[in-house]
Amino acid sequence: MSSFYRNFLDDYELRIESEALKAIALVIEHSEAIDAAMADRPATLVHGDLRVENVLFGRDASQRDVVLLDWGTPTRSMAALDFAYLIGGGVPMPARRGRLQELCTCWHQSLSSHGVKDYAFADAWADVQLAALRSLSSVLHLHNWQLDPNISSRAILLNDEWIERSCSLVVELEALEMLPSLA
Repeated sequence: MSSFYRNFLDDYELRIESEALKAIALVIEHSEAIDAAMADRPATLVHGDLRVENVLFGRDASQRDVVLLDWGTPTRSMAALDFAYLIGGGVPMPARRGRLQELCTCWHQSLSSHGVKDYAFADAWADVQLAALRSLSSVLHLHNWQLDPNISSRAILLNDEWIERSCSLVVELEALEMLPSLA
């Protein structure tokens, strides 16, 4: 990841909040500790690319059907990874700003109402912070992929938006506050 960081800074240093840039550097430095912390959390099947383009909802509010498409990157990890990925990359920053506590509360309540037990909101919040930090490694990989001369301009624009939203999420969640607990 550190090999991608310099190129990332060349393109984003003036566009991304300084706290997010600091977070990326710290994620590179503490990557093993982040992975170890994630391995200690409850695990489930994770989609790995949960964004609105991969979610189909029922035709009206009375239908509770939800279908997830594009299962190309499933893994076993924290459920918070999919949640952070969805709200981080899929929800526009103005629509999300100031509502993260509310969104996380809705997610947590949904988990509880569908049978998840002994999962306190504080743990859910910490898991979302941890997942947001881990998503910063995806930001570096995504940017590195954008350097391919064969990538379409549409893909670059979509990736660029996702990168900025994901970096902003880490700042909004104050995710850096949890790093000392990982050491």
